[in-house]
Amino acid sequence: MKTQICFFVLFGLLLTSCASYEGDYYPNCMATVGDTIKLGGGKFVWDKLTDEVRLNDAGDRIDQFPNFPKRGSYRHSGRVVYLLLESGEVMLELALRRDGGRTYLLMEDQLDAWEKGNRNTHCVLVQEDAIDDSKPN
Repeated sequence: MKTQICFFVLFGLLLTSCASYEGDYYPNCMATVGDTIKLGGGKFVWDKLTDEVRLNDAGDRIDQFPNFPKRGSYRHSGRVVYLLLESGEVMLELALRRDGGRTYLLMEDQLDAWEKGNRNTHCVLVQEDAIDDSKPN
């Protein structure tokens, strides 16, 4: 009986730790242009955002990010999340970091700054439920 209880407790902890990185990620700053990434159920949606509106000569709105949103599957391994194409090829590799109770997804240049001790890297993606507007970046 104790073995079964231990098994279920460990299994629950494993599921909780594996799923804790899933969610919606947004820039942790007042961004005028940036990325959003949603992770859940093994699928991702990577989109771009901007507050700038551009018009063509006819006055029609120009899609500034015609190849977005991108959708596919993802794989999580340790502290890395891989966004995958349908072929299984890695489209984007993101570093997963936790700091001060917040979960971040970092692009390569952001990770370089992070590892040099700059935890205030401008506009990194932070999990939505952890955004704290009281701390300017």
